[in-house]
Amino acid sequence: MEKNKLGYLPDERPSFWHAIIFAVQQFLVMLPATVLAAMLMKFNIPTAIFSSGVATLVFLLVTKGKIPLYYGSSFSYIPAVSIVGASFMTNWQTTNLIDKSLLGPIQIAIMLSGLISIFVGFVVKKFGRNKIDEILPPVVTGPVAAIIGLSLAGNAISGVFEINTRSNMLNIIPMIVGIVTTLSIVTLTIVLKKGFISQIPILIGMGIGTFTHIIIALIMQENPFAFGANMQDGGIKLLNWTIFTTFSEMNLSALPTALLAIVPIALVTIPESTAHVYQLDLYVNNLA
Repeated sequence: MEKNKLGYLPDERPSFWHAIIFAVQQFLVMLPATVLAAMLMKFNIPTAIFSSGVATLVFLLVTKGKIPLYYGSSFSYIPAVSIVGASFMTNWQTTNLIDKSLLGPIQIAIMLSGLISIFVGFVVKKFGRNKIDEILPPVVTGPVAAIIGLSLAGNAISGVFEINTRSNMLNIIPMIVGIVTTLSIVTLTIVLKKGFISQIPILIGMGIGTFTHIIIALIMQENPFAFGANMQDGGIKLLNWTIFTTFSEMNLSALPTALLAIVPIALVTIPESTAHVYQLDLYVNNLA
């Protein structure tokens, strides 16, 4: 990689140790996003991670490794799943887990949504990308991807401005760490212009945030490795469910609501995925 370039060209490869560092940065960025989506939808987290890994491997096999994309949890499903949960659970907002009887209808709806995406993929393969460009031009796909991220900004804010359940006061540690981490990443992205270090501002910023958290926690005589003030009741239970709900456990009355709320999300994930591919295309073909 030449010093005046901002990345690697398609025929270039980073060194082994650079690749490891890039992988760690990608892991720290994508895994929390996948886990967060599962938490917000009150899904089984190990299942979400497993499904994400399988989807990524299948995508890489189908594309023969030519498109380096990671397939995580789509945040666009969160509002739809929330509608189903809130419609059939009176304690949806306060419980850590969704009613198991609702998992079946939700799973069926998500699978049907995925089948629609696969169908659209075959249509694009047969008739060409121009057809999808006519229906979903970049001026549509770009804002859709942005809206999905911005719609969840409130969750990030609520995580930073956390109320300590023991004192009912604002927990200052997450607030300071969140601000320091965000400012560090933004500053590093602007300041670092060349070389390998310019490729890992997120990793460096997260390191600064972690170091800040440890220092502040020690000063305040708290455990820096605790999971937060709201976790002393045992935290989120991760392994309460099997991967799939059996038919006898399904609440079939929730199926129509699940289908109406979740299946149309395919119309959102298609431009979302298209936007990702467009961004990679612009990056690769305009890098030199």
